[in-house]
Amino acid sequence: MTTSTLRVGIDVRLAHWPGIGRYIEEIVARMVADYPATEFVLFDNAHGAATLRDYADPGLRQRLQASNVTFVPCAVKPFSLFEPWALARIVRQSGVHVMHSPYINIPWLDGHTIPLVVTLHDFRHPDLAMQWRSPRTWFKRVYYEVLTRLALHRACMTVCVSEFLAGQLRVFRPALAQRIHVITHAADASFHPVPRAQAGATVAQRLHVPQPYFLFVGTFKPHKNLLAVVRALARLPATVHLAVAAAPDPRYPEVERAVRQLQLQQRVHFLGHLPKEALPTLYSAATATLLPSDYESFGLPVVESMACATPVIAAPQAALQEVGGEAACYATPNPEALACAMHDVLHHPHPAQLQTASLERAAGFSWARSAAQLHQLYRRAAGRAPNH
Repeated sequence: MTTSTLRVGIDVRLAHWPGIGRYIEEIVARMVADYPATEFVLFDNAHGAATLRDYADPGLRQRLQASNVTFVPCAVKPFSLFEPWALARIVRQSGVHVMHSPYINIPWLDGHTIPLVVTLHDFRHPDLAMQWRSPRTWFKRVYYEVLTRLALHRACMTVCVSEFLAGQLRVFRPALAQRIHVITHAADASFHPVPRAQAGATVAQRLHVPQPYFLFVGTFKPHKNLLAVVRALARLPATVHLAVAAAPDPRYPEVERAVRQLQLQQRVHFLGHLPKEALPTLYSAATATLLPSDYESFGLPVVESMACATPVIAAPQAALQEVGGEAACYATPNPEALACAMHDVLHHPHPAQLQTASLERAAGFSWARSAAQLHQLYRRAAGRAPNH
């Protein structure tokens, strides 16, 4: 690399997280491939650090390996008390021209020497955050708010993943309006339709889920409204099933309790966390994907499902309508409305129309375009491009 080469630092220590981790891998892999003249310095979890066991991702280096990538071991535990200062010291030593934090746990950098770009994945007004249905302690919720405020204050550019999220931020912090840039998520090329009969046979054989089934991809957090989905399923014929692709979470026992109470054990299939490679087939065999969340700043399962030609039933709130557009079906996240929407999709007279509309909508989102937009922000932040 020559001294004029743009050198970009990216914190990839949260690549193991389900949502943010997908964003990190997709956007980094795309930029690394599309901009070989840029050197990318990836700060990952140090091997063998006992305090980082929960953050281990041993395959990350292999998946993101390229000639323009340098990995820097970073034995700093995310969200630890001294993380901002310890991470900043490592970043400064790396000689990067611009630093990108894909979440709010930022390094404490002087923006005049190393400009900071931060991606904001969600934003809740402090009053709402304190009331949010969550097992978090008050301390953790206050800590989240402090991290968010510090990240917004320190960043020279803030990336929001939807216009909805950017609008929230502009209302809460009007002074930041000029620093806000919307760069959306997308579905990568591995998400494409698998012939329905083939997909159904594979899902039945490997995951033991018979058709017809509806699909939920996400987490058990209460705002995802999986409990309402289970109660909606109880209103449908006994031949209809539900597949839940979500990592087990003992903090939220309500869903499994409801499955037992409603005697749906044979119809609700808890699949746990599935690798990305398994999802296209699972999407393709589903009747529809359900995402009836109270809050989504984007809703990646919407685009992934549609890229597999599978329609989506979503809540008509937050960013979901922005992402789903006219291709998605919308239902208030309560059992009655969800059951009605599920029934309508099951018995839709022209399912091919739903599939075509889904594919066309998904085609409007592109990781290549998002990577190009983000790389341009890096150049602007580092003074390598006009600031307009």
